[in-house]
This record gives sequence, structure tokens and C-alpha cells, in this order.
Amino acid sequence: MKVYFRVDASIHIGSGHVMRCLSLANQLQKSGYDIVFVMRPQNGDLSAYIAELGHKVIKLNRFNTFTSPRSTDDYKSWLQVTEIQDAKEFLSIALDAEIVVVDHYGINLAWEEFVKSSITCKLVVIDDLVRQHNADLIIDQTYGTDPNEYLLNSTVKHVLTGSEYALLNTEFSDFHKLAVEEREAKNTHKILISMGGVDKPNAT
Repeated sequence: MKVYFRVDASIHIGSGHVMRCLSLANQLQKSGYDIVFVMRPQNGDLSAYIAELGHKVIKLNRFNTFTSPRSTDDYKSWLQVTEIQDAKEFLSIALDAEIVVVDHYGINLAWEEFVKSSITCKLVVIDDLVRQHNADLIIDQTYGTDPNEYLLNSTVKHVLTGSEYALLNTEFSDFHKLAVEEREAKNTHKILISMGGVDKPNAT
């Protein structure tokens, strides 16, 4: 079964969306799924890293001019093109998609409806902004999120919310037991502050 991921990373977007998609993609690949990442080429897009992990990466057209985001929540600028243009480019690559996974703050209802009306596929959306969607499955790993927040304003069949659905690298679970045992043995407390893959304001 062919699964296409539509996700981006950059020095403005960060790496989190790609990393949680990779957590899902790696497990799906182990189960025999054929994985393809579709991305917009830009600085810090992590495409080489994804390919090193054994996943196919197909790049969309590079934008001619880059418009810098006006703020950290200027999500529309993340695409650099309209949602419909992005959807058309995606479909030119992914007509054989059986499952489409989207993790992108710049992709919204218009993109989802265009894709779902163009091909027969299951659409999975990874989100944590409680936006309106047209999807078969929504995954929001935010602690305490009520699935009804999505069900009230979205066309969706299934919603998975809460930290039990967190898309994490297997290293976290591998080392969790060891970390707990070490902390109990030493009776010490440590605080980890992580800026993720990008520290744009150079806070550290």
C-alpha cells in the first residue's frame, strides 16, 4: 500500500512536523507500506536526512521568490504558493496514493477537499491547532485535547487526541525505563530544555 506524506521543514518552519511524520513512516515501512515524502525544496528541508533513512523523497517545484513569514504564526507563508496550486502539484506526483498523510500548518480545508475530490484515498491529518478539516482521521497528540473540538466543525470519521497518540522516535520509549531507574537510584532531578531542530532567535 502506497502512503504519501505531504510535509515541509525549513529554518522558518522547523523540523518537528517532519520528525513526527518520520516516526509514523518508519513504523509503516516496517509493516510493508511503500512510503513517499513530498516536499517543497528550501533551506533546512531535511530531505537528505529523510532519504538517508531509506524513504523516497519527491520534491515539488522550488518557488521563484521567497517571502519571509511576517510572524511565527504566519502559516500561509509556509507554502509560498496557494493551497490549490500546491494540491495540483502534489496530485501530479501522487495519483496512485492510497493513503495521504498531511502535517502542515499551511495546508487547510481547501487543499484537503481538492485532493479528496480528485483521487480515491484515505486522508490522515496530523494537527494541533484544532482547525476545520475534511479527513478520514485526525491525530492531535496534544495533552488534554478533546476530540469533540474537531468533531464539531470538521468532516471527519475518526479523531485520536491526547499524549497517548504522540508520534515519538522509538528511542524515547527505549530509554524511558532506563531513565526512570537511574533517576530513582540517584534521587536527582534534571530538567531538559529543547528548542527542537531550529533555534531561530538563538535563545540557547
